[in-house]
Amino acid sequence: MKANKVVLLPIKVPAGKFCWDYNEKFIICRYFDNEGGCPTCALRLGDLGYEEPFGVLKPEKCLGLEAVK
Repeated sequence: MKANKVVLLPIKVPAGKFCWDYNEKFIICRYFDNEGGCPTCALRLGDLGYEEPFGVLKPEKCLGLEAVK
């Protein structure tokens, strides 16, 4: 059996602290899901929070992702 390997996979997430920003033309991350009214992230980087009335907050790990330069 072969060992697992770690890969770098580019992803695109919105700039700023929100997965879903209610005020910025409703910017929504492509990995965000609100099915059934419970916000989740397909990237599984942590729990999502709310900042009313502004939007759904990114998890800490997502906030720490570095942009490509």
